[in-house]
Amino acid sequence: MEVDNHKKENAMKVLNALGKTLWAVPLVVGLVACGGDSSDSNGMLPDTSDPAPEGFYAGTSDLGAQLIGVVLDNGDYYVLYGEDSGGIYQLQGVVQGRGTARGDRFTSSNARDFNFVDGQVYEGSLDATFTRKQNLTGEVVEDGSGDEVGFSLAYEDSYEQTPDLTEDAGTYEGTALNPGGQGDAEVDIDTQGNFSGVDDFGCTFNGTVAPRESGDVYNLNVTFEGGTCTYDGETLQGIAIAQDGDLIAVAPTADRTGGIFFIGQIPPVI
Repeated sequence: MEVDNHKKENAMKVLNALGKTLWAVPLVVGLVACGGDSSDSNGMLPDTSDPAPEGFYAGTSDLGAQLIGVVLDNGDYYVLYGEDSGGIYQLQGVVQGRGTARGDRFTSSNARDFNFVDGQVYEGSLDATFTRKQNLTGEVVEDGSGDEVGFSLAYEDSYEQTPDLTEDAGTYEGTALNPGGQGDAEVDIDTQGNFSGVDDFGCTFNGTVAPRESGDVYNLNVTFEGGTCTYDGETLQGIAIAQDGDLIAVAPTADRTGGIFFIGQIPPVI
């Protein structure tokens, strides 16, 4: 997708606040997001997994694309990916899934790539090694084709900040996307964590953000209203990250066949 220079600057500022951009390949890449079975055990056997390599990460794929992502304390991971082409920033998609850590390995069999370029959702798996609070390195394999993409990521310590609604409240302007399209949108968040918004198609939405117990990340609940909304009447869950006047929100559908994704900033006071 192409955006004008103002939107490009906004997008790049959001990404730079976390550590840079993401995967520029229309292939399932796994790093940061939520997914799959929400249970941590089957209720009978003990959980033998180790703590997830939680944190913000930034780096590159072996094809030269830039990446950023977040791994949460429960192993959920989310990643945005894109590229800068001829001075135009192209946000191409978001990858999400759930991984399990054992020793220095982090693996996931349920990665999803929400690709904004071709409007598809791809499935795949991830296999990585990590050194806690230092790096995360591995490869992602796309189901079916078996195509592989390697990646190398470095830990970003801004994850260790504490969410603060008194600082993060405000009106954010940016772009809302799903695999079927995109449009301008505005989101207003108050100091209690309540928010409302509207996009340029007339879809209205509201919900809440609540600080997670670990990491500079909010849990997100959003409900859509109006016949122009792709998910009219539905409530989606995901995460939101707000730092230095920038906001990224990711909310997949429950069946992970779609979702709504937002990137924006609080406009500077002139």
